Amino acid sequence: GAVALRQACADVRALFLEQFIEAHLRDDKGKEIKAQPSGAGHSYEVVLEDVFGISEHFDTESQNLLKRLREERNHLLADKSASDASYAVTARDLARRSEELDAIVSADIRQLAKHGRKIDLMEAASGPV
Repeated sequence: GAVALRQACADVRALFLEQFIEAHLRDDKGKEIKAQPSGAGHSYEVVLEDVFGISEHFDTESQNLLKRLREERNHLLADKSASDASYAVTARDLARRSEELDAIVSADIRQLAKHGRKIDLMEAASGPV
């Protein structure tokens, strides 16, 4: 049923990706580079990094915001008296970019809550955009 359909769709996507790479991948001199099948157990992320050298998950600005969020989170965890205002603004800006980033921010905020830091993005929402 549904499980077989999901597997079939995943297989088709993997086949399409391999065929696309085989048909379109060329080096800087225009010479065709032969694609190699990824094999079972390898994620698309690993294939993208190995084949294309893509190691980032998001655009540059989002990556920079994620880095800033981690730095600000680490500061909050290291200094219990530190203000969370800057973290909240960064988290708000990041969460607004996409559902996926919103999920990452939400998970980060839940982790901070486990350490006694309650972050309110609604307060940050009233700040500058």
